[in-house]
Amino acid sequence: MTKLQLMVRRVNAVQALDWFRQSWALLRQQPRLIGLCWVMYLISFAPVLIHPALAVLANFLNVFLLAGFYQLIANGLAQRPVQAEDLWLAFKQPVLRAVLLRLAAFSVLLAIPVQLAAEPVLTALQSGMQSGIQNADAAGGVVLADLLLAVSLHFVHTMLFAYAVPVVYFLHQVRILPALMASFSACWRNVSALGLYGVLAVLLLATGPLTFLLSFVLVLPLLSVSFFMSFRDIFVLTTQTPEQENNGPQDGTFEV
Repeated sequence: MTKLQLMVRRVNAVQALDWFRQSWALLRQQPRLIGLCWVMYLISFAPVLIHPALAVLANFLNVFLLAGFYQLIANGLAQRPVQAEDLWLAFKQPVLRAVLLRLAAFSVLLAIPVQLAAEPVLTALQSGMQSGIQNADAAGGVVLADLLLAVSLHFVHTMLFAYAVPVVYFLHQVRILPALMASFSACWRNVSALGLYGVLAVLLLATGPLTFLLSFVLVLPLLSVSFFMSFRDIFVLTTQTPEQENNGPQDGTFEV
């Protein structure tokens, strides 16, 4: 029986520019993606707007709706109809539904250390560092250490889950740990391209205040679609050779 393996490729940093170009071309060809992207965001974050305690529910919704939106992008690229009901496609597939539920649960659990690390920093900012001038340096050192820890944990969490949803949904990786490690490996091996992508994303988001947030109508869908374009470039599904089956997965490859 032929075994499949998931390969993580390295791409050039300038490829990030192509992700934006390809995304803009697709949005011009399939403008419905803009509206459906906003539907995804509004539904995903509606629980948080109702009450912050519902953030866990928002996380679960986001995993499924993100998979559905990526399916819409794939439909648009394949010249198939882009239909709103496909946003819920992941809910209708029992095997994938179970895997995505576990993935969302892992995301919530692994976010707890991030929140615990960020709590001292947020507390210090809210209190305005009211520890007195004589303790300012010591307090500043503690806050800086906490900030570095919180940022580091946040980046690790982001790298673990950045590509986990499309890896599970499109590449049928039903095991959570390999999906997370594939996502982490993709981010680590393509830090230059994703770094440039992040800089461009920040610059695009910075246009929001200048346009009274009107630019977000296009910027957020553009970022969502372009990130999926990066997934298409970085990941490839291949068959294992007999040597690879005997020697096990190589660096940057994961069994499916």
